[in-house]
Amino acid sequence: MTELEILERKIGEFKALLDDAWRSLSRSSLTTFERRELRNEMKRCGAELQRCLELVDAERSRARTRLSKDQRSGRKTVDFRLIGRQEAILAERTAATENAH
Repeated sequence: MTELEILERKIGEFKALLDDAWRSLSRSSLTTFERRELRNEMKRCGAELQRCLELVDAERSRARTRLSKDQRSGRKTVDFRLIGRQEAILAERTAATENAH
């Protein structure tokens, strides 16, 4: 498992815990102390969830940057098309360049 997969699994677990906590908080049988403790646990869980979300966002941002650098590194692709189709080739290259930016 990669670090990103582990973080995504943790995020799912934190979301499930918070969902259960909200349901538990609505029970009238909880004492004032239990409600306070549950809210404190929800705050800790929410903070950890936020941290995991930020880590996933940063990792995805790094992946996009690496992909962008790879595309700009000048890797050339060989085009094995028929020579008589120069207009179509130019149009495709122009569209690919516009989509890259």
